[in-house]
Amino acid sequence: MLMKFNASKYSNYITLFYCISFFLVINGGLFSFLTKGTPFTIWRQILTFIGFSLLMCSFGRYKNRSLIKIEKDLLLLTFLCIPYCIYAFFFQGYGLIRVGFALWMYTAGFHVVLFSSYLLNSSKYNPHSIFKFFSLLGLFLSIGLIIDSQTLLFKFLVLSAHEDISYLAEEDLAMNRCSFLAESVSTFGVYFSFCVLSSFYLLYHSSKTKSQFFYLLCSFLPLIGSWFTGSRQIFVIVLLMFFAGFVYYVICAKGNRVILLVIFSIILIASGSVITSLLSSNEYLLERYLGDDKSTSKADDTRIRQWKNGIDYMQENKLVLLIGHGVGSVPIKGVREGEFIGSNYENTFLAKMVDVGLFGIVLVLFPVIKIFSLLRKYKKKSIFDYLILVLLFNYLFVAFVSPNGATLSTQYIMFLVLSIYIHREKFELENKYASC
Repeated sequence: MLMKFNASKYSNYITLFYCISFFLVINGGLFSFLTKGTPFTIWRQILTFIGFSLLMCSFGRYKNRSLIKIEKDLLLLTFLCIPYCIYAFFFQGYGLIRVGFALWMYTAGFHVVLFSSYLLNSSKYNPHSIFKFFSLLGLFLSIGLIIDSQTLLFKFLVLSAHEDISYLAEEDLAMNRCSFLAESVSTFGVYFSFCVLSSFYLLYHSSKTKSQFFYLLCSFLPLIGSWFTGSRQIFVIVLLMFFAGFVYYVICAKGNRVILLVIFSIILIASGSVITSLLSSNEYLLERYLGDDKSTSKADDTRIRQWKNGIDYMQENKLVLLIGHGVGSVPIKGVREGEFIGSNYENTFLAKMVDVGLFGIVLVLFPVIKIFSLLRKYKKKSIFDYLILVLLFNYLFVAFVSPNGATLSTQYIMFLVLSIYIHREKFELENKYASC
């Protein structure tokens, strides 16, 4: 038993709640549009309230020592945020909504650490279910991005997510960068790379050739989908995840897996002209990835300038380095509804340090440190473990080059992975059908 009390009859519903949450978060543009102007416009906060209630109710009820310790750490981090909230409200003069929104962004993903416990305690789902869910979700997102790139059918969601489209660069509007049902073209890179990882997990654990081909396709299509976001960080980390998983598959391929690789390669070569034509259908994106367009140079210059501003500010304000300005001083994006206009320094680490000082670094690195410490306990590593290291690198890379290391979708994935590693032995992460 995973728990000291019988919660199996509730676990099915709670597992379903988390799967719905994962789907809502990555397709936030659509659901924000549908709930705009209604009481349900705070649907993200409602999800967090339900999740945090589960976290509080489950505190101390699990037998798993790692989970108990992590639960205590998360509650401690939450309580440590409160003095920064008080400081921001009383001494910085930030409004209650601004401070509350910022506190929510700091803690919104904490409750996802419970997911695996409920999944493993449910009667309807098995450990493979979550990987099937994300593999299919990655396929859904990829197809949606491809359709969006050719039809611009969902562009209205991006425009709707901004209070004032003047904050959107003209070049970005002209480029027709796609986000499908998401609110932004650049916030879901870590999430998308986990979808690729999930497909490889199923690929390595499948014995049927048809299933292997399907999951190989599911791991490849996000490359095409991510291209149409026009986000170099998303494309790079999805490419890195695919490259790592595919190289291992090629090296270890034997028997029917070699045949599958030959068939897959033939199909890719045969459809090469179609794929090339599809990727080059938007010349603006092609120039952006090649670094030949003015907007790319402008974006790079802006990012470097923002980094310099953040570092200079830290050097000139040593006290800020230690205690920050209080939560809410730096926005995640600054242009979407419910957020605040200002500089995010194009760096998650800098943004959090300006907010809460060195404590911000702890918050950003917490899931990485915990996942790595749990991973180290296992002497025999599987390919899944190595792909998780790639995911951690992707997370740190995204956090370094943008504020997207703190987005809700990124938090959900990082704490989901932490949840999986708490019960790693029950997820059969070893390469069941792999040859090496």
